[in-house]
Amino acid sequence: MYYLLFSKYKGGTGSGISPTLIELLVEYLDNKTVVAVPVLPDQNEVILNQLNTVECLQELSEKQLSIIALDNLKVSQKGIKSFSEPVLYSKVNTKFIDMIEEVEEYTNLPSNYSTL
Repeated sequence: MYYLLFSKYKGGTGSGISPTLIELLVEYLDNKTVVAVPVLPDQNEVILNQLNTVECLQELSEKQLSIIALDNLKVSQKGIKSFSEPVLYSKVNTKFIDMIEEVEEYTNLPSNYSTL
């Protein structure tokens, strides 16, 4: 089993609380894998959010855990203009979780050679 923690607020509240929350999860769920999923702000967001994200990433990189970042700029460049921002990011989050679950399914397959 794994836990994914999304830092939803892209340089805001999520960036401030995520490293502390992850530290608590790692401490209390010592038999589980914790994966941090920071959401990178795009270049149009306010500079304070971008700086907060950098600080958050620095804190996360000091911890021994997996980090998989979602890049809002890449999402917006793919540009599904027919969706509002919340709907677009909800769809991206769902797709991301689906991909992680697919990788996990592969790790449960038997192998004559090794395990993933």
